[in-house]
Amino acid sequence: MPDMDDLRRAYKKKNDILRRHWEDMENLAFQLEQGFAGYLGVSGQFLQLGDERIPYVEIGRNEGGEFISHRNGGLQRDQDKLLVMFRIAIDEAPEAYPKELLLIDITIRKVNEAFLVAFEDGKGAHPTSIQKSVEDDELTLVYERISEVLLERLNFDDLA
Repeated sequence: MPDMDDLRRAYKKKNDILRRHWEDMENLAFQLEQGFAGYLGVSGQFLQLGDERIPYVEIGRNEGGEFISHRNGGLQRDQDKLLVMFRIAIDEAPEAYPKELLLIDITIRKVNEAFLVAFEDGKGAHPTSIQKSVEDDELTLVYERISEVLLERLNFDDLA
C-alpha cells in the first residue's frame, strides 16, 4: 500500500517531468530567437528606437496584441504549449528611419520527443515538426517560413 513517501516521490517525479517539458520548449524558443537573428544577418545587432535600444530580433509574449520582451517577465505558457511573440525590426538601412516593428505569434508544442512549431500568416497555420535533437536544417526551414510570411506582409506591389 502506498504511503506518504511514495506519494511524494510520484509528486516530485511529475514536477520534474513538467519542469523539463517547459524548459525544453523555452530553450527551443531562445534557440529560434538567436538562430533567426543569425539567419537574417543581424545577430548581436541593436537599433535605437526613441530612448530604447532593442535587438533586431527578440522574443517575448503577446499581452493584448502588445509585445512584452521575455526579459520583462518570461514567456507565456498555455496548457501544454508555449506562446511566443517574435518582434523583428525592419529598416531600409541601419542608420535609416523610420523603423518598423513586425510581430508574429508562434506556438511551440512538445509531443513525445519532438516539437511542433506553428504560426499564422492570416491565411492559415504553418506547422513545422522539429525532432528533439533540433537539427540546423529543421530550424532553417522555420526561418525560411517566417521570412516568407514577413515578406508577404511587406509586399505592397498591388498598390504600385
